[in-house]
Formats: sequence, C-alpha cells, structure tokens
Amino acid sequence: MNPATSQTTRRPIALAVAVIAIFWLTVVGWKSASAQTPRFKGSVDNLIDRTVANNRLPSICVAIGKRGKVIYTHCAGQMNLAKNLPATPSTIYQIGSVTKQFTATALMLLANRKPSAVVLNAPVANYVPQMAPDPTITVANMMNMSAGLVDYTTLPEAAGWFGGVDPLTVVNAIAPLPLHFQSGTAFEYSNSDMYVLGVLIENVTGQTYGQYLQTALLQPNGLNATNYGPSAVGPNAIGYTRDDSGNLIPAIIVDPSASYAAGALTSNITDIIKWDWLLLGGHILPSKLVTQMTTPPPINGSGYGEPSVYGYGLMSTVLYGRRIVLHAGRIPGFNAITSTFTDTGWSIVVMTNIDVTNYVVDNAWREILETVCSPSSKFRQQCF
Repeated sequence: MNPATSQTTRRPIALAVAVIAIFWLTVVGWKSASAQTPRFKGSVDNLIDRTVANNRLPSICVAIGKRGKVIYTHCAGQMNLAKNLPATPSTIYQIGSVTKQFTATALMLLANRKPSAVVLNAPVANYVPQMAPDPTITVANMMNMSAGLVDYTTLPEAAGWFGGVDPLTVVNAIAPLPLHFQSGTAFEYSNSDMYVLGVLIENVTGQTYGQYLQTALLQPNGLNATNYGPSAVGPNAIGYTRDDSGNLIPAIIVDPSASYAAGALTSNITDIIKWDWLLLGGHILPSKLVTQMTTPPPINGSGYGEPSVYGYGLMSTVLYGRRIVLHAGRIPGFNAITSTFTDTGWSIVVMTNIDVTNYVVDNAWREILETVCSPSSKFRQQCF
C-alpha cells in the first residue's frame, strides 16, 4: 500500500478481505468497451501478465468499469489447459461467495413487496421451521453475518455433500448446534447464514433458489452470463488446484447444491461490472434499501476487535478516503473479487480459475487499485 495511505485505512480493508473464509498468462487479447484507451492500460496489462507468470496461474481476467459501463478488460492465460483454450472477457468463472450479495438482494426484493413477503427483523424460524431451536435469530442477523451459526463447511460431513445434497439436510445439521455467541451481538463470517436463507427464499416463493434468482434478478436485468451453477452454453472455465508437486490439476467439482445460496453462482467479468452498478446505483432496489444493505450494524467483528464491516451480503469500508463496497469469493478451483467506489461507481472485478494460492486474486486486485487509484498514482483521475 502507498505510504500516504493511513494505518486506519489499511486495517478495515485487511479485515474485509481476511474475513472471507469462503467456500470451500500467455497473454490473450483485451478489448475495451470505451472508444478511448485508458492511460493505465499498459501498466495494468503488465501487472496482470506478471501475476499469471509469477504465480503460474491457469488464467486471470480483469474488468474495470464506471457506472456499469466497461472501460477496460484484460485476460491472460487459459480457461481450459487440456484444450488450450484462452481466457476471454466472456469466460464464465465460478464466483463463490460473491453469490451472497445476490441472495441478500433477492431477500430485499421480497421484503420490499407490498405486502412484504419477508420481514427482516422477524425470526428466521418463521420461514424456515427447522431453525426453531433458536428463535432469537432474525433474517437480518443472517444477512449481516451476526447469527452466530457454525459454518457448515467446517462440519465433518461437509465433504460428502460436494457431490450433491438436499439443502434441508444441511439445514438440519446446522440448526441444533450451539451458537458461537448470542445472535445479533457480533460479526462472524459463516456460509451457513446465506445457505439457510436460500431455503427461506424457496419456502416463501415456491420456486427453487436458482429459479427465483433467474426470474426476479438475472433475466429482468439482462445478466445473461450469470447463472446458478455452470452456464448451459458456456464458455465455462475449468477450475484448477495444485498437487503435492505444485502441478496444476483439475479441482474437485462442487455441485451447486453444496454451495447453494452461499456460493453457487457463475458469471464473467463484464456481467459483474454491470451488476455492481445495477445494485449500488439504485436500479434494482430503492436507494434507501441499498444504503441499508451497505451499512454494517454497530457490532464488533468476532475475534477481530474492530467494528463489523459487513452489511447485507456486502462489505463496506473506506479506501483512499472514499467509500468502497466489495466482496470476494473462493470455492475449489476458483477465486473472484469485485469492488465499487460508491462516489463515482468506479468498479474493478478480478476472476481466476485456481483456488486459494496465497490470495493471489486479492493481491492482484489491491495492486491494480494502488496502480490506478492511490493518491500518488499518475492515473488517479481515471479512477473517478
């Protein structure tokens, strides 16, 4: 980070990325949607290419946009090593826990109906009877990760669910377990929260989680590259991991039902640029509800000694003196991160088809922000 950036700025950003314990560059052409080539193109191109080469990644794709309009893309490496297929801006990656903001938005739509289909401050057990063992947990607690639920991905039986599982099987495993703390009193990231909310959506709408997202969010907003599970038409990237010798091998395939409302969506870099502004620009929900989603409750982050930065499926903090909303996603074979400065709608999305390797996507995301947006950057005016 640039020396001009304060320590107080570093800490919430470090927290915002670190708490995402999420699910479990042969250069190819880039194409800008802008008629004017961004001045930062060469510097960011080189940074992305070095990231692939130095970390021996299969591929990485980056998009930068403003208010939903793509102004820069660059992909490097291969989406499928066996077939020697290059990654392009249309390549579909699994986005892991970036899914959570879609789940939270779907719930806000249901809460904003007249009459409301969901009351955020009501016990989640009102909608998911299996959660009756602790009636103090509200829907809002789950949306802002203050429910205190054990993360189901840490349970001994979780590995057996990767090939496919009935969501109620997971909920029934979570519900009787003791909470880590009294709900609503602290933040602790748990995939269980959004997983249970997927069942709530199904119970309330009578549709599957994937069907409801498609009919209520994706199709109406033209998000044609975003899907529940792999795209039916592709091009879907193959996810990779490393063997004991460090060689790239295909990662385990996680059935969408195992990650579900906590992490089962797939998309590409340009669709997520569009999504960021559709949501944060108030085009899907009224502005007051967007503010509610991006405002963390006044509670501490469990075990971190700092205020929570987690709103409803989104993290919100300050970088370079500007409000930034972000979320990352990690799932076997894939990493993704998206962030948007709320003052101007300037967004950056990074995706790769390898699982956690020294948080390479987080590091690349931060390096690009430093290169383009830091107070000392010669490109800083293009970050507005």
